[in-house]
Amino acid sequence: MRKQLMTGVAAAAICLGLASCSRFDYTLISEGEQAYVNYENAFIEKFGEPAPDQTWGFGGSSTKATRSITNPAVAEASQPYTETWVTNYLATATEVNSTNATDNYDNGTNVSVQWNINSDGKLKYITDNYSNYTYDWFSFTKATKEEFEWYGKNIKPLFDNCGWNWNYNSDTSLAQKILDKLSEYNGDYNYWGITITRESGWVADPTFVRNFKITGTWDGSINVVATEGYTDGVKNGYERTVVVTGTWNLTAEQRVGSLGRIIVANGGKINLAAGSNLNSVNGAQIVVLPGGEITGEGTVAFNNGTSTELLSYNGGTIDVGKFNNNGGDFYNYGTLKAGTMDGGAGNSHYYNHGIVNIGQTGSSANLRLYNACQFYCSGNMRIRNYEGIGGSSLICDGELMLSSSEDGTSEPTYVGLAAGALVRCGTLNNNGTTWTGPTSGYAVLDVIDKFTYLNNNVGDFSNNIYLCAGTWDNIVGGNRNCTAKQAFWGLKEQYYEIIGIINSSTVKIVGKTTNEKDELIPTSEDFQVGVKGCTPGFRGKPEPETIRIIAEDLSASEGSDFDFNDVVFDVQLNWPSEGRHTITLQAAGGKLPLCIGVLDDDYEVHKLFGVSLNTMVNTEDWTAHKDPVPFIIDGQYGSGNIVDLPIWVQKGSDWVQLTAPKGKAASKIAVSTDYKWVKELQDISKAYKNFDTYVTSGKPAEWWKDNKDDSLIYNAQ
Repeated sequence: MRKQLMTGVAAAAICLGLASCSRFDYTLISEGEQAYVNYENAFIEKFGEPAPDQTWGFGGSSTKATRSITNPAVAEASQPYTETWVTNYLATATEVNSTNATDNYDNGTNVSVQWNINSDGKLKYITDNYSNYTYDWFSFTKATKEEFEWYGKNIKPLFDNCGWNWNYNSDTSLAQKILDKLSEYNGDYNYWGITITRESGWVADPTFVRNFKITGTWDGSINVVATEGYTDGVKNGYERTVVVTGTWNLTAEQRVGSLGRIIVANGGKINLAAGSNLNSVNGAQIVVLPGGEITGEGTVAFNNGTSTELLSYNGGTIDVGKFNNNGGDFYNYGTLKAGTMDGGAGNSHYYNHGIVNIGQTGSSANLRLYNACQFYCSGNMRIRNYEGIGGSSLICDGELMLSSSEDGTSEPTYVGLAAGALVRCGTLNNNGTTWTGPTSGYAVLDVIDKFTYLNNNVGDFSNNIYLCAGTWDNIVGGNRNCTAKQAFWGLKEQYYEIIGIINSSTVKIVGKTTNEKDELIPTSEDFQVGVKGCTPGFRGKPEPETIRIIAEDLSASEGSDFDFNDVVFDVQLNWPSEGRHTITLQAAGGKLPLCIGVLDDDYEVHKLFGVSLNTMVNTEDWTAHKDPVPFIIDGQYGSGNIVDLPIWVQKGSDWVQLTAPKGKAASKIAVSTDYKWVKELQDISKAYKNFDTYVTSGKPAEWWKDNKDDSLIYNAQ
């Protein structure tokens, strides 16, 4: 059996009483090794034999999610219109000219068809003040057989679905259909008892054009396209359509009346000069098909919303000075560029499947963006809500402000991100916004400069989101007078507490890297900001969980306490970069020389605190009080597990490493940063009454959460 023998003075004294030390099978051990043997025996005597699978907190970390994201129909990638759709309009379209561009209708006329009871009983349709018509079976007394058959085949069916009562004021289209059919009859129908009258209202002029086309070049507005409904005298159902396959040059306003259409087909182009305005009103439709263009310094605007039946859409190129979607839905599958983008009314929705490239948004915060590819802003943005699907990016070089204060509603702002979505901005003014990430996979929020917020309204972050910022140390807005990091993660002081806005342990801070293996979001092929590709991708390394380590310097076996406060520090391995580790020294309750990670006098913990070796720090009211001391050490430690980070303590002339071997007595233990260490000269098992059970069974894993005596805990309040 191998026996251990101390070295030094004690060993020499023992040997003096022996005839010959060499005849025994002893292995000499150092003072440091003997100190550890003594500590191990004292630990087991105090707390019991450790559980065989006890790892002392150096295993893994838990994760949890709080709620899920709901993504809109923006994920639907099929384009709503194709070139085939245009052929129906072109087939009946008339080339615009100086006459039909201004001729509109014969103002002040309305068509009505009156059915009279004639003395010869030819027709039995009863009229009452030229408006209400009661249907009855008809008969002819003087009509020929041919006339009777023609009437029954062409006129009577028009009334088959009219019911018993029919009012021409509510269905003048039927009157027009009757006239259209009668115009096909070659014989005399006047003696049938059909009387045609004209009253106030509208009837199409013979020059009326329903569908226009521009296949060459047209300069100027088309006045008749501006009309809408009864407001301008045109009956609903007779709105105009303009199909552009050539070039249309606008220098002033072109109004598109209610339910009207502008279609820019493949090869077609609308040029908007500075000061001009292509203005859709009350649900009128503007469509740019692949290969079509609307360009210039003018404005494209949708006023009073868009139609849910006539979707406004860009599959080609729109490159204008201003684009304003005022209260409607607009779908982009091509490239949409604008100096300024607006959304003046509530429910202004942009659905992007292509490239959006803008200089800024207007002052309104009512834009609601749904993004499946790249949305780029070179200036500042104010938006209401944002949702991004996987592989999409929202990039704002300036300030990204999310605010609900502009529309006067109580609806909260929100951002919803699917796995693989990226939001990048210069500065984020969060202002109460709720961010929800995916429950599997990760989205990334990359803030180049800093986080801010308004009116003390921080917001909320949950689920799987990686956060990256140029700085976390800036003082954020509002009355909290705290840094961004404190606002995010929370801060508890003696007299006040800041509740953090991170409510999920899966929300993590990320540091950027250039290492390909750290690619969190892959870059789209041939990505070019504002031009092509959906995402620039993102390479970053998630900030590792901060682990707090509490340790004994092996003096407990010498009649001292087991308070596990001889050194307390927080550690983040491989942060801020691979092979570099951030240490934050919290307390030093021992009086022995002790180093973390580096066996170097400059890294001795008392020296780092700026106190003498015999001075204890931050473990009792009567000890020295110092701010935490952060520092970075370099080096690789075995498996890379935090348990391999060495802690050195000097015992006599030896430097000994503190260890946490599986299933054996530990001189260092890993906990979370919400653990508050024990006061000086107090027993950890009395301060935390679950500790004994934890040693022998491994449970509860978070033994410091409850069943504790705050009077024995430093800074417990």
